[in-house]
Amino acid sequence: MMINPCEVVTQSYLDLLKENFQCRVLEENLIEITTPYLYPDRDYISVYVEQTPSGKFKVSDYGEVVTKLSTYGFGLSRKSRAKDTLELIVRSSDVVRFKDGSFYVIGTSETLGSRISELFNVIRQVSDLIYTLRGYSLPTFKDEVADFLREKTLTSKKIIFLKE
Repeated sequence: MMINPCEVVTQSYLDLLKENFQCRVLEENLIEITTPYLYPDRDYISVYVEQTPSGKFKVSDYGEVVTKLSTYGFGLSRKSRAKDTLELIVRSSDVVRFKDGSFYVIGTSETLGSRISELFNVIRQVSDLIYTLRGYSLPTFKDEVADFLREKTLTSKKIIFLKE
């Protein structure tokens, strides 16, 4: 019997997803799903699922992607090409962008999987807008440690790293 290569590839990918999705209950009607998908800064994308009183499910990023963009100086409050692009991404899907910056979808138990997938796609597309900033580069570990130390006022002006 010959093995179907499409089945092997599909099963391998599904196994990877199954192994790398983490789900934990935060409250009675709220769970966090951490995915193997990454933001540009290499943090894992998480979404939150809560059951509404009507029995449907609301899936949201709780504003995480907008927070990450603003951390890197990506302004969404003023009119810009990037903001227009963000609005276009959202309009081309069934994802809702709330006033607080969070993205969410509503689904039933039958549509929940496809709704979550659609939200992940929008989150990844929106987070990739970070690459449209001039001079954007990912911070190095050294930069992050220096920022942390400055933030915690553990240093005065200059941080010196010693080589091993």
